[in-house]
Amino acid sequence: MFVMWLSIYPALILALPLRTLVLTAVLVPATVYVLVPGVTNALKRVTRGKSSAES
Repeated sequence: MFVMWLSIYPALILALPLRTLVLTAVLVPATVYVLVPGVTNALKRVTRGKSSAES
């Protein structure tokens, strides 16, 4: 039992930083180049629509 735990535990511990690195490498560029500009454009359209509708 101890030998199994001793062999599995390091693999789990090493997988977590690798998974974090991969997720960060994918999500940061996607957020910067896709999500933020999309949300910014949507908010511009919404705020422009409200200000012209109120006038």
